[in-house]
Amino acid sequence: MKAATAALAKCRADGYQVAVAIVDRSGLVQAVLRDRFAGAHTPETATNKAWTAVSFRTHTSDLVKLTAPGQEAAGIRNLPRVVAVGAGS
Repeated sequence: MKAATAALAKCRADGYQVAVAIVDRSGLVQAVLRDRFAGAHTPETATNKAWTAVSFRTHTSDLVKLTAPGQEAAGIRNLPRVVAVGAGS
């Protein structure tokens, strides 16, 4: 909860309304926090971003480049739950 609360506070201070998800090494959710005005989609997106990072053992911002159209790993973006967008780790 400390990590989730700190991440949410940092995003809020930077002017972002987000959801934060913390997963364990297996990708199982340990905590999810959604800021008051964050979109309804943000808890699921945050959870899937965290799952993606732990599943592929890389930052999601790195997956953006590795799975770009035309790249060998482009098909990864079509897998269920994969969220290959920046700002996730």
